[in-house]
Amino acid sequence: MVDEVPYWFNGAGYTNKRRTSLFIVKEGEKPEIKRVTGPFFSVNSMSRDRSKVYYTGREFVSRSEWKYDLFCYDANKDNTSAIYDKSDMSISAPFFVAGKMFVKANDGKTYGVNQSDDVYRVNDDNSFEKVFVPEVTMGNGVVSDTVHGSGKTSAAFGAKYYSIETVVDRCVLCEYNSRFSRNVLLDRQGMMDGMDVAEGKIALIYQDWKHVAEVFEFDLETKTLTQLTHLNDEALKGRYVAKPNPVVYHSEGLSHRGWVLYPYGYEEGKKYPAVLDIHGGPRGSYGETFFHEMQMWASEGYFVFFCNIKGSDGRGDEYADLRGRYGGVDFQNIMDFTDTVLKRYPMIDEKKVCVTGGSYGGFMTNWIIGHTDRFCAAASQRSISNWISM
Repeated sequence: MVDEVPYWFNGAGYTNKRRTSLFIVKEGEKPEIKRVTGPFFSVNSMSRDRSKVYYTGREFVSRSEWKYDLFCYDANKDNTSAIYDKSDMSISAPFFVAGKMFVKANDGKTYGVNQSDDVYRVNDDNSFEKVFVPEVTMGNGVVSDTVHGSGKTSAAFGAKYYSIETVVDRCVLCEYNSRFSRNVLLDRQGMMDGMDVAEGKIALIYQDWKHVAEVFEFDLETKTLTQLTHLNDEALKGRYVAKPNPVVYHSEGLSHRGWVLYPYGYEEGKKYPAVLDIHGGPRGSYGETFFHEMQMWASEGYFVFFCNIKGSDGRGDEYADLRGRYGGVDFQNIMDFTDTVLKRYPMIDEKKVCVTGGSYGGFMTNWIIGHTDRFCAAASQRSISNWISM
């Protein structure tokens, strides 16, 4: 029976009456497992400091909310206490720097549920004090289809805090001191999706356009990045991998980025079909990173083109804010990008251009075929076709 909203989630299937819960596991010959949170409590994030576990989440019945409170479970005392339970902010990712606890949180009052998190210090009296307002997303907003699940995108060690952040169309690795002064450690095209830190080293999940995600190690002293795993080398050996060719286009008073992939076996003088692909979100961001679905189309003889639009991640909340304008400025951005690509790549057969996308990209695919007939085929993937049921 379905009696909750939401009852389904991409990649998870039916989530009705299912919760992400906190458990304490005592190791031994016969491990002891104790559930800390109740059957209707959903845990959003957690962090441990000695015998205490700090976690965010909230209890809900029938309807989920996007705001999460902060709690502490003391393993020695076997009790739970609320640190912040006003339910007026979305709180996540508790962490410790130089003995002080911090959280990422936002109230959604300016940009709604997609508003970026600020950093707050949790004072001794459990009050929150805002200490840092980032200009970009602290986390990975670059999308791909070759990473199974995702890891944490920030970690603290001693007096430093490390964070993966989304800048325009790529991920950068940043370091902060206890006053949250920002220092960029690693900035290169591609995607980082998961990291952790130990003495002098940072482990990263990283991929660029020609390599599928692998584990890398960043040395904090030498500032060098070393690949540790080669799990996908054999799968890509001898395969054609199309390089993303950047396209800068202008639409609705702003400059945006896009890319074009050439088809396998491209020959000058021939005409080729093409696929326009639209990312999800809309607060996601395309970049120069491996995308299996697009590479498959390129290997089958298609040009593939894709772009970031007003509503994408990586350029701050104002750029990402698309509330009340779905199917307006975003539609125009995509059409202007299509015009730009067809002008610069005359080898594309304008009568054989397809359109597709997933989630928000599926919504835009639905919108596009209802507002223009310039595309010869469309594939709407896991789309929003009904705003009531999603």
